[in-house]
Amino acid sequence: MRHLPASDPQSITSHIEVGNKVRIMRIDASEVKFKVVTISNKGLGGDRIFVTYSDNLQISVTEHNTAKTVSLIAAILVVVKGLYDYADATTGLLDGP
Repeated sequence: MRHLPASDPQSITSHIEVGNKVRIMRIDASEVKFKVVTISNKGLGGDRIFVTYSDNLQISVTEHNTAKTVSLIAAILVVVKGLYDYADATTGLLDGP
């Protein structure tokens, strides 16, 4: 989760993309979380919600990192393959010639 300066619309629009998940703390102390569907010069929109930049006290954005996700999946597959190969080799030793 990365925090952005809520008072600068240019900074917000340069750091948020459609598809990012945001958590916005409003000036009235209410909090909203949504996936960004639209970005305009007045605010951010999601499914049935629009929050103006002037309403924002704090914005946090969660970014999806595809490279990290792919690396994690690859590492899991390597471990599973290694365990499978180890189990197969151990079973072969127990079976004997």
